[in-house]
Amino acid sequence: MLKKIIALLTVCAAAISCTACMKKTVETMLETKIPPKLVFLGDSIPAGFGLEGYTDDDNYHCRSYSVILRDKYEDELKNSCGHEMVNAAVTGDTSTQLLDHLKAGEFDEYLAGSDAVVISIGGNDILEIFLDFMSEDLGLSEKGKEDWKNGDVNFFTALDSLGKFEEKLDTALDKYETTFKEIISQVQKKTSGEIFVQTLYNPFEYYDKIDFFVKFADEKIGRINSTVWDNAANGDKENYTVIDVASDFKGKCGELTTIKSFDIHPNAEGHEEIARLADEVLKTKSYRYPSTEEVTDVKAIVILTASAVIVITVSAIVAVKIKKRAHK
Repeated sequence: MLKKIIALLTVCAAAISCTACMKKTVETMLETKIPPKLVFLGDSIPAGFGLEGYTDDDNYHCRSYSVILRDKYEDELKNSCGHEMVNAAVTGDTSTQLLDHLKAGEFDEYLAGSDAVVISIGGNDILEIFLDFMSEDLGLSEKGKEDWKNGDVNFFTALDSLGKFEEKLDTALDKYETTFKEIISQVQKKTSGEIFVQTLYNPFEYYDKIDFFVKFADEKIGRINSTVWDNAANGDKENYTVIDVASDFKGKCGELTTIKSFDIHPNAEGHEEIARLADEVLKTKSYRYPSTEEVTDVKAIVILTASAVIVITVSAIVAVKIKKRAHK
């Protein structure tokens, strides 16, 4: 009998020693300054139009700022949660077209589970009107771009056409104000992630010899940017964070865009600059992601230890009683 008790005690001791090996997998939420899933919405600027490798069907093989950030974040998050970038920007889209995509649910899959959404929209709402004015009313084209730069423009023709031109722009800008608010509302319904909106730079500042036109463009493009800034917050509630590309590009559009070729899009250097600025603003927020880790199962250890103690105690009492009987 004594040998059996000793064997039982040995087993209990071994069980206690095994408690250190008891592990369980638990999920925890970790924090990072980099969005694990980043989505871009908008027009040709985030799409990367004009860059080497860009096609209308592929936003992922040119060196746009969305791709620059993707490569950067994939490297920075490779040892943790990883990174996913979705570029759903569509070249040529106006604010109305973006809103149509959202209402139709075309981007729902992309927005679901997104940690950050970057929106650049509004340029196409007024760009076509600007280009029509420049080519049809002023008789200018890419071939005549040096006339713009040198200020060799018929100002009487320009001023005569300005009233009709401004009326078209103001109508488009009035519509943009309403549409933009609906876009933000739609995105808020489809993601719990952070929302960021870019301001629009004035590429026409390059033609600084035509002072009246640069100021006019500043005023009208400024209305888009005012709409962006004015709706960034609703009281104490933040609707989105502004990435102020307009201020960053001011005075540098000749170097950061292809306006010298009569094209308003950012060039390679411009995309690098937007990526730098967007990275800086994106990292002002915090993002969370799930992570699993093995931890010691304290509850199981307590139960096993308590059981072992009970068994040992009972065994010890039994052993004492047996010993007493043996001496009688």
